[in-house]
Amino acid sequence: FNAQCDLPDAVSTSGFSTATAAADLNLIYTDIINIPVTNTTHSLTFGSGELLTPGVYSIVGAISIAGSLTLDGVGDPNSIFIIKGSAALNTAAGTVVTLINGASPENIYWIAQDAIGLGASTTIQGTVFSNSAAIAVGGACTVSGRFLTKAGALSFGAGTLSLPTNPSSINFRSLISFVMFTSAGGVANTGASTYTGDIGTNLGAITGFTAIGCIVNGTIFQAGSTTAAVSSVNHEATFSLYANGVLIPNSGRTRTSLSAPSDVYLQGVATVMAGQTIEVRWKVDAQVSDLGGQVNANNRILSLTMVR
Repeated sequence: FNAQCDLPDAVSTSGFSTATAAADLNLIYTDIINIPVTNTTHSLTFGSGELLTPGVYSIVGAISIAGSLTLDGVGDPNSIFIIKGSAALNTAAGTVVTLINGASPENIYWIAQDAIGLGASTTIQGTVFSNSAAIAVGGACTVSGRFLTKAGALSFGAGTLSLPTNPSSINFRSLISFVMFTSAGGVANTGASTYTGDIGTNLGAITGFTAIGCIVNGTIFQAGSTTAAVSSVNHEATFSLYANGVLIPNSGRTRTSLSAPSDVYLQGVATVMAGQTIEVRWKVDAQVSDLGGQVNANNRILSLTMVR
């Protein structure tokens, strides 16, 4: 068999809507707070040399963290820590949260109903989420995680903010690549900060990210914007011969969209009885491209040679 094959356009264009992200933020919040509570007796104050084991800590009142706090995953790389309060959440200057024994930033969540404030030189891990108010981060803070709020401004700097390196136990949907997002509020950088991840708002101004020394390793999404991203898709298609519905061994050949259009040649040897069929089949990988996954084979010629 020989033919000229054309693979799909090897381009994928995707869009991002801040309105969709705001809706996803509500779903993310619901997913987190629906995880069953395991501890309701912890005091409002965390830290001061404390070691905390995995669990969902639900506190009535405003949460504060001071000094050193160690989160111990007790050897479980999937251990989850959720610390949530019914009011504000604040850290004192110089607070340090340390992870040991499998505890990971992607599975740590700090949830407040009201405003959140991080004191200067705080080092903390995990997603910091306010249900209804602003989040303000002092200077010289180091954070591996995210800052999210459903209603309120975000301010950060100078400091370092980066996404966790591993997948989270929670589905972050369209916000999976974001280190800062608010559904309604401005987003401000206040110093020579480094951000690794995307930044956005659905309602408000984004300011200060062109300051000297500020580095953003990601995309900034202004309020209401839908930004298209174009990426390459290198499709791969496999062509094969079949006799009576069974693959003829060693008859397959692979072509990619990098070489399309190109010729494809197939050869195979099989025993075929009267009334049986010879087929040429092809399949394309599952990558999404603008023109789908359809493969065209033109000028097709199938030659049969009988040897007895």
